[in-house]
Amino acid sequence: MKLYDTEWWQKVLDDWNQSESKNKFSNLGCVKFEFLEADIPPVVITWDSLGNGEINFDKIENINCFSATIKNWTAFINGEFKATMGVLQGKIKFDGNVFKILPFTNSFNKLAEISKRHLN
Repeated sequence: MKLYDTEWWQKVLDDWNQSESKNKFSNLGCVKFEFLEADIPPVVITWDSLGNGEINFDKIENINCFSATIKNWTAFINGEFKATMGVLQGKIKFDGNVFKILPFTNSFNKLAEISKRHLN
C-alpha cells in the first residue's frame, strides 16, 4: 500500500464508514481529490444518504474537486491547517460548487483526523 493510492483510500473509508462522524457527509455526493505534481491518480469518492463513503470508478463530469500537492495534503491531514484555511490560503485548490461544499467544511476536517491514522 502506498500513500494516497486506492488501497490507502479504502482503509480511510473503512474507518470513516465505521465512525460516529459518518453522517456528517450525508448526501454530499461525489468529490474528487487530485494530487498535484505527483504520479498519483485522482480518487473520486461518493458519499450516500447515510454518509458512507465509497470509491467511485465511474467517469463523472462536473464534479467538486479538491487538489493539492502531496506536501499540502499531508500537512492538512496532520492538522497543520483546517480545510477552510487551506482553500483560502491556496494550499488546497477547489473547483466546483462552493455552496454545495460549504456546509461540509468541518466534515473534511474530521475526515483528515481519521486519515491521519493511515499516514505511516
